[in-house]
Amino acid sequence: MAADILDRLPPDFDIEAAQHQHPSTYLESMNTVLVQELGRANVLLAIIRASLHELSKAVKVGAAGGPLGPL
Repeated sequence: MAADILDRLPPDFDIEAAQHQHPSTYLESMNTVLVQELGRANVLLAIIRASLHELSKAVKVGAAGGPLGPL
């Protein structure tokens, strides 16, 4: 199940490409917000990926009979 979710997660957003395509200028202040939000989304995606990897490891240990025996 965790592997399926990992497969469906989008790749990290290319912040440099977004900055190039939507440069931050005085008249386009929303472009600054866009780049900031893409950065936050990348952090969140990294946390989700790490959590899913840890969950997968825990399930494998539990199924193999970890410290508490097989689940």
